[in-house]
Amino acid sequence: MLAALAVIAAFSCARKPPTLVIGRIVLAAPAAFDHEAGRTEALRSALAARLDQDATVDWRPKSNSPTHVLHVEVGEVLDRMGDAEDTVPVTVRLQPTHKGALYAASGRGLPLADAVSSALVGFDDAWAVVSEQRRLDVADDARMIIMLKHPDPRLRGFAIERLGERKARAAVEPLCELLGKEPEQELVLRTVGSLVAIRDSRAVEPLIDLTRHKDPQFVVQVIFALSTIGGTTAEAYLVTLASGHPLEAVRRSAEDALAEMQHREAPAK
Repeated sequence: MLAALAVIAAFSCARKPPTLVIGRIVLAAPAAFDHEAGRTEALRSALAARLDQDATVDWRPKSNSPTHVLHVEVGEVLDRMGDAEDTVPVTVRLQPTHKGALYAASGRGLPLADAVSSALVGFDDAWAVVSEQRRLDVADDARMIIMLKHPDPRLRGFAIERLGERKARAAVEPLCELLGKEPEQELVLRTVGSLVAIRDSRAVEPLIDLTRHKDPQFVVQVIFALSTIGGTTAEAYLVTLASGHPLEAVRRSAEDALAEMQHREAPAK
């Protein structure tokens, strides 16, 4: 984990994100966490101290005009801390009070005998990711594209989503390359979603290639991605699936996607 944090620091952008005004900490923890009196409040105080030390955060308890609320959730695994293989999951969310981006990440605390210290390790892990997400949001597309090769899947996933939201055409080829290399299935699906959001025909062939060794449920999702992107190559592939795929569910999905695509592309009367 320390190595991962070091890599995050190495990739950090020079441009600073805007300062957040955090007025409240919402802390959720399992009942077992507080079997020793005061644990929850001790953790809350430690989290407040962390915010006080962050130069990009203005910690103002009970502020009338906060920009964000910090949500921290400590997982149930705390009940089994005697197992050396267990870690404490800690989820961090920076929730905007009005407009603004939501930032979220899950961290892993060490299985320490001290539950508060363990939860803080998990918080620090997640907070490092959230801090990097904030820096990336003020960076250009080129920096975001570099993050597609980051060793931490939490940051790869963030970059994938943001590039889709930005409709960054410069990211089409790197995202297509990622389709065949990304080990996390969830991130492959996010990559498909971002390519759909960008809607560039260069993504069609890589998406078709992606279906060749995937299960039918995945193929169905790509079918509708191809339909949304459109174009003659996508249409031809959907026709092939609709007429010749051995599974009825895939054939029907291809037929539905074709009908939707043709309806969308038909000239308005």
